[in-house]
Amino acid sequence: MSDSTRTLRQAVRGADRLGRAVEALSAPWLLLGCRVWLGQIVLVRQVTAMMTGTVHASPPGAAGHALAGTVASWGLESAFYVVAPLCLMVGLLTRPIALVLLLRAFVPAVGAVGATALPPAIALLAWLVATGPGPFSLDGLLGHGLVWSAFGPAKGIGRFYAALTRGLQPLVLLLMRVGAAALVVAPASATRSG
Repeated sequence: MSDSTRTLRQAVRGADRLGRAVEALSAPWLLLGCRVWLGQIVLVRQVTAMMTGTVHASPPGAAGHALAGTVASWGLESAFYVVAPLCLMVGLLTRPIALVLLLRAFVPAVGAVGATALPPAIALLAWLVATGPGPFSLDGLLGHGLVWSAFGPAKGIGRFYAALTRGLQPLVLLLMRVGAAALVVAPASATRSG
């Protein structure tokens, strides 16, 4: 092996070690900030919608007894959008809540709060579904002991989450990098063609 190849391999190994160290130090704090920011966005939008009354406005074509069922279902939806951000902020049931919010961003319902339809929020929700809440969360604290508890499905859920992380995390990170690169390239290509 030549000296230049050996030097290149050592540089790549050093960069890899540095990248892993930076990721180990920064990922828990980034996940915490992501959870708090997303929870705050959803909670503020829902509270604002509840204060202005846009959540409980009657849908077009609703009349008679159907209106009572519609208002009750909207009340449950409002309760979800008040409780879910709080759970997201403290890191309780992070992946299921992030998955529901991610699905709601792609399949909005009548009267749904559009807080998670922002592209950065969609990317961060996908990242939370793929990587989980991190160590600074109730899921992280409870997850270690729950796997060894007497609760039977906990071990299967833990294995499912581990497989989900192994399978989805590289894909989500790749898509986020491609999206960031597209944001850099798009203005440059628009000025070149225009």
